Amino acid sequence: MAIALTLWLDFFNFVAAGAGRVLFTLFALHIGASASEVGLLGGLLFVFPLLLSWPVGAMADRLGARGLLAFASVSGAVSLLLPYFFHTLTVLYVAAALNGLAQAFFHVTLQNNIGSLSKPEQRARNFTNFSLIGALTNFVGPLIAGFSIDHWGHAVACLIAASFSVTALVLVLVWGGIFPPGKPAAAHAAAPQGVLLDRGVWHMLILSALIQLGYDLFQFYVPVYGHSIGLSASAIGAVLGAVAVVGFLVVFIVVVVSRQLSQRLRDETTQNLAREARFVATQWTPASDPSALAHAAGQSLGRRVTLIREDGVVIGDTDFDEQGLRRLENHRSRPEVADAIRGRVGSSLRSSASRGDVELYLAVRAPLGVALCFQLLARWMTPA
Repeated sequence: MAIALTLWLDFFNFVAAGAGRVLFTLFALHIGASASEVGLLGGLLFVFPLLLSWPVGAMADRLGARGLLAFASVSGAVSLLLPYFFHTLTVLYVAAALNGLAQAFFHVTLQNNIGSLSKPEQRARNFTNFSLIGALTNFVGPLIAGFSIDHWGHAVACLIAASFSVTALVLVLVWGGIFPPGKPAAAHAAAPQGVLLDRGVWHMLILSALIQLGYDLFQFYVPVYGHSIGLSASAIGAVLGAVAVVGFLVVFIVVVVSRQLSQRLRDETTQNLAREARFVATQWTPASDPSALAHAAGQSLGRRVTLIREDGVVIGDTDFDEQGLRRLENHRSRPEVADAIRGRVGSSLRSSASRGDVELYLAVRAPLGVALCFQLLARWMTPA
């Protein structure tokens, strides 16, 4: 339910944001703003996201999502209502900055929700759905803005766009209590300087910045150019929406291809694990030391191996010594172990309770119990 609410908030907020971006640009042009003034308007949308993204993440951890999302919804609604009442370029500048403030809180808090509320094996799927909804809103928002301007004027169009932010606010106030509360005593997040020492992070930031720069330039260039050649607001919205359709299709195709590829790789991994588990089972004899065998087999195979008695007690594990084994829970009720005890090949994909990773578990019957092999999976290989 909390994930579903997050996705609905994703939809309503970013429809309002997509519509607002087009509305601010066309409204400014309508009242005589130059291209340079429109460029400044666009820049103001990103001042607060640039300055506040990191602090908002820390606030989301300490304060919880509900209050931050309510603040973001109010800010977004006010930013779209201001041009309804005041038709000046100065007000549009204020509205753009306020809308950027709303997006800073929405972007970070919603994505933090997806990450923190998802189980490890569900995280890839939930972020995929989040991205698909975002691509959909990039289509819906500009169309709503263009259609509303042509039929009811710029001011009323702002009112219509604001209704989406108000809807998001209502959702937060009515159902936001299902979000986990904050942790006031939680440690502060790592300092940005430490993270930025990672070269991989720099590569990601540079690539994403270039992609976002191109997209944002297009988003502001099309309305300015379209207005200069006499295109209607609906036509400008349709052009921007067409780009979003392509983006949605690209994301969708990537999801489909990655699912097929990950399923194929999981099948191959399952077959390999089954062969290795059967090999371990043949080495487990009454004369064997189960703990030593698990460690030796794990070192030889390059993966985690667990040996389990028929009553579910773990008596050997590559990752645990004798003291650690005593702390492990009974495994008899686990689906792959239960299947192996009944003579079948058991397998399951889940988050490891002891390690927290997403692992593929495969178990086979052994003369003295159950031999279990593990394979840590990359996030993209988990079901989406």
